[in-house]
Amino acid sequence: MTNNNPVSRTRNTLFLLLMMTFSVATLSVTAAQAQDADHVTDVAKVQPPTADELGDFVGSFEGRDFTLEGSTLTYFRQGMQGAIELTPIGPDHFGIVIPPGAQVQAPAGHQIPTFKFLRSESGVITSLVILNPDMSEISRHMKRPEAASQ
Repeated sequence: MTNNNPVSRTRNTLFLLLMMTFSVATLSVTAAQAQDADHVTDVAKVQPPTADELGDFVGSFEGRDFTLEGSTLTYFRQGMQGAIELTPIGPDHFGIVIPPGAQVQAPAGHQIPTFKFLRSESGVITSLVILNPDMSEISRHMKRPEAASQ
């Protein structure tokens, strides 16, 4: 059944144009973000680190502790209620795993960060950079030297 009412047709056409504009704008922003941010990686394509490779990320970075729980890298900082599971989102770069159904709210003025580990020329992890989703740096932390093994 076709509606021949000019007002309804105009309203429907306007609605469709707005939806198309919104969709194109959303795609444009996403494409621009991807072009501007060479760090953006399709998480499904990231080769997960092996258990041995995950061990490279274990350590304390000025009060920010990264440990392995089985084959999962976790993050903990004093004052947190528990460790947070991390997932690889790029080389030496991890994001927070948000459990299905969880309601996550970053503190006012903050966004959910990611963790980028930096390596020396010899490949040893030396520091941690905590990043906003737009890759702006929140903070940088040096890795605490490990105690000499006995």
